[in-house]
Amino acid sequence: MEKIENDINLTNNEVKDILGTPPKWILRWGNLLLLLIIIIVMTGSIFIRRPEMIVGNIEIMPLKKEVGISVPFNTMIDTVLINDGVFVKQGERLLRYRNGNNLCTVMAPIAGYATVTQLLSRNILIDRDSTIINIDPSNQEYAVKGTFPGTAITKIYPGQSLQININNYPKEDFGSLIATVITKPVLDSLGNALITIQLNNNTTDHGKILPIRTLDRGTGYTMVSNKRLIMWLLSK
Repeated sequence: MEKIENDINLTNNEVKDILGTPPKWILRWGNLLLLLIIIIVMTGSIFIRRPEMIVGNIEIMPLKKEVGISVPFNTMIDTVLINDGVFVKQGERLLRYRNGNNLCTVMAPIAGYATVTQLLSRNILIDRDSTIINIDPSNQEYAVKGTFPGTAITKIYPGQSLQININNYPKEDFGSLIATVITKPVLDSLGNALITIQLNNNTTDHGKILPIRTLDRGTGYTMVSNKRLIMWLLSK
């Protein structure tokens, strides 16, 4: 046992002889470098901000119904004068059809965006009662409701701006809708914050017009604070 302890001590002494005593300048510069890193981190935390976002579920319902356009039973289409998805003015000609020996013209009853619901071309026979064109009113209004986490009760306020991404229209391709909070949040029985929102229009920040014609759902988000990183760290 004594021999083993002597061998260990001998080995330790040999290691110390090989490594030697670390130079004092390494310790001095090492401490200085550590201090410099701390100063850089603290300085950066003063200027860097950490935005806090709050996210909720959105439901958008158009208030004005589409106007459907149909033609008489057993009508032969003569000429289609519009393309699907175009904006039409009130009184603009949409198509012509033949009913017996008469050539009739269908005009837009309102201004809005037209959706062709059937294949329409010359000599197509409309042999059943159905809507062939829908027009979404150009002055459409929407009822928009948001359901947010309960913490939003003190973080969202009337006049605050929101961005909305519609599920059926990916943000990467279509962009986001811009909206405004118009009521104070109220808590429901489940502890969620319910908010009434005003949709500015159905044109996204990418310049795309979203044809919201029925109930659509999406995600709404807004920045509720933009604290400096150091303040956020101190608040934890």
